[in-house]
Amino acid sequence: MVNNITRLRSAESIGRFHLMKKNQRGRMNKKLGWFGLSLIPVISLLAGCGAKNNPTSVGGTVGANVSLLATLPGSQPMGLAVDGSGNVYAADAAQNQVWKITSAGVASVVATGFSHPNGVVVDAAGNVYVADTGNSVIKKIPAGTTTSIVPTAIAFSQTFQNEQGLAINTASNTLYVADTGNLEIKEMNLSTLVSTTVNTGGSANLSIPSGLVYNGGNLYIASSGNDLIDVMATTGSTTASLFAGIAGTATLINASLTSATFHTPNAIAADGSGNLYVADSGNNSIRKISGGTVSTFAGSLTGMAGNSVGAAANALFTTPSGIAVDGSGNVYIADTGNGSVKKYTP
Repeated sequence: MVNNITRLRSAESIGRFHLMKKNQRGRMNKKLGWFGLSLIPVISLLAGCGAKNNPTSVGGTVGANVSLLATLPGSQPMGLAVDGSGNVYAADAAQNQVWKITSAGVASVVATGFSHPNGVVVDAAGNVYVADTGNSVIKKIPAGTTTSIVPTAIAFSQTFQNEQGLAINTASNTLYVADTGNLEIKEMNLSTLVSTTVNTGGSANLSIPSGLVYNGGNLYIASSGNDLIDVMATTGSTTASLFAGIAGTATLINASLTSATFHTPNAIAADGSGNLYVADSGNNSIRKISGGTVSTFAGSLTGMAGNSVGAAANALFTTPSGIAVDGSGNVYIADTGNGSVKKYTP
């Protein structure tokens, strides 16, 4: 394992790592980060349940349920992605492998040979790309893979340092990478393998970029180091700007974009209507950003960890670290601390 990631052992620290980065004097600065992830479970909250410091701000669909899609034995699911056939791919940071889960909940290992894999995306052809965080490379699982393989690294023109989140623009075949160790966002042409640094970390908002999603020409970034969601145009821009949250607050407040707060947001996804969903890992909840407002979409309204499914108001997670949304609006959640993937069905 690479020496600049140190796994934390306590139950409370599931999914976390220490990111070591040299300062200008060559010393090592330690920052706490999270392994990124996509989504999977089904969850919603009934109106009026209440949230910490804002008891009426609740999202989700009344009557919707959270269900267990699959339990992954011995796992620590992080990033999630869903393909056009409804298969979910989950990066397992504990067992250094990638799971494939069918829409019926049948789980199998589709790839091994990783070191703490994190972000996962699927392209238009069904190829799966995985951030092999501990090895600081991106690996590809070819479309149609049905038996477990050991994929090799893609030889991009630039290198990474403990990259986490991935996002993809399927129309242009462009992969975006949260190069966490370098505090950069990189753009990779999947046809030519030429890469470009599109954000150099100069933004005051960008701290430990963990999760990414491409939506409507913009890149939305879960910046877990300072509890923010940033936004960056994918053309003509090299700076991320604040989209939602208050830097360094680490609390749960539902409100307008710049009055709401997050606690170590680790992953982010978007639905077909442009709504954003955030795996708010430190708050053990899923947050929704829609119409200029942040609400609690599923999970604890007070940051309480747990493990329950069923009625939306009763759904609980422990350190959810990955999220994804399919074309029908189903939301998949990596319930990292409970070793499972859950599904919210609207």
